[in-house]
Parts: sequence; structure tokens; C-alpha cells
Amino acid sequence: MGTLIEKEIRTGLSEQDYHKLYQVFECQNRKKIMQENYYFDTKDFDLRHHQLGLRIRLDDIQAEYTLKEPLSDKQKLETTDILSLDDAKEHLTHGTFPKKHVSQKLDQYHIYDTDLCQIGSLKNERYEINTLQGLWVLDKSHFPNGISYELEFEYIHSTKPFFDFLETHAIPFQDIPTKLARAVSKL
Repeated sequence: MGTLIEKEIRTGLSEQDYHKLYQVFECQNRKKIMQENYYFDTKDFDLRHHQLGLRIRLDDIQAEYTLKEPLSDKQKLETTDILSLDDAKEHLTHGTFPKKHVSQKLDQYHIYDTDLCQIGSLKNERYEINTLQGLWVLDKSHFPNGISYELEFEYIHSTKPFFDFLETHAIPFQDIPTKLARAVSKL
């Protein structure tokens, strides 16, 4: 289990800018990470009411059950339970959830596992680039209602390198909703 403060900023990208950054980051020489994200809430949207995000994410190696709680505009507290792929698939198939740290945090909001239901999903192609300033993430997300492209920057100290990078590469900043918000935008 891990708890960490996520400091992140992101911009939406055009398909053309995505391909441009694919070359800039030399993604053809990097490992493509394939992910599946499944998002949850109650039928009354209690998590949304508390500005919480809840997902199970599967990649090639493992799965994560993550709760995101807002701390500030660009910071979230993430609580994550690591799951095996088999356990995660079992939870997704049967609508059950691990009784670990995320579940305990949900209890504090009076939100219980038995009330949760899947509200959205996406498949994501991801490239990660670690630098001294932070982690750069180039994503191509496949939602049921279309494809989106984005660049995320999980910064250590400042968002300045992010905006400097966008300016250097003539990429306009496009404030976009979270993947969760985009996954459920048809609701």
C-alpha cells in the first residue's frame, strides 16, 4: 500500500502535437505501457460529491486500486492498494473490492464497497519519461466515445519546466478534465 501526494499538471494535445512529442521523447525507443482504467462511484455519485476519484488500473504486470482525494488545485492525496492481475480481474468480474487501505479510507466518508458500481472505463497507451524535474507522461486514451491525447507532468518542485517545455515546442496549453471526468462525460 502506498499513500503519496500527487502534484500533477496536464494539457490536452492535438493528434499532430501528440505525434510531435512522440518524436521529441523518442517514444519509439521506450516501452509502451498498456493500461485499462475502470472508474467507480455510488449510484448517487457520493464520490463525486466529495470530489473523490476511485479506479482500478490494470497494466502488463499488476493492478492498482486507487482513491484520489483533493488537497489543492493541482495536488491530490493518492491511497493505493497493489493487486495481482488475477485478483483485480476477479474484483471487476464480481463487483467486489479489496478490504484494504482504500476501503478503510472510503469508510471515513461513509461510502461502502457494497454501494460501488462501475461508471466508466478507458484503455490507455502510455510512455513515461523520468527527468530531474519530474515525470513526463505522454498518453493516448481510448474512451468509449473517442480518443484523446495528453501530456502530464508530475512535478517535484514547480510547474515552470512544464510551461517552458510547451513554449519551446510551440504547443498550446489546453486545460482538460481528468480522465475520470472524460470517461463519464456521457452521464
